[in-house]
Amino acid sequence: MSSKWSLRTDRAQDCISQGSKLVSQRRGRMPHFGVITMEPRPSVLKILGDGSGAVDCVYPLHLPALTIAINNLANRGRRNPLSWSPLQTFERLVRQRRLRDYDELVSEVARLPEPVQP
Repeated sequence: MSSKWSLRTDRAQDCISQGSKLVSQRRGRMPHFGVITMEPRPSVLKILGDGSGAVDCVYPLHLPALTIAINNLANRGRRNPLSWSPLQTFERLVRQRRLRDYDELVSEVARLPEPVQP
């Protein structure tokens, strides 16, 4: 398990390289490798969500609030908000399920079976 309290743009590759290392050293079934973040910038979310496939998906802590904030930014002073590149990137990542709400992860973990005690 790895955690980072903050994620600078230049350190986004750390999550991806850790995922790649996990993939190469796995034994048996492939584990789910996700990144939990409060990152608001679509450009950094794209770095994490797109690419090599080392990261299965990114879990923003509150995807609905992030969606509202990005839509508000897109609508701020733009003639055609839907053509704003960061909004298009964000919507594509959500559509492809590369971005998923944190609540979805919590629900998934709650469904896991209890570990067997030796």
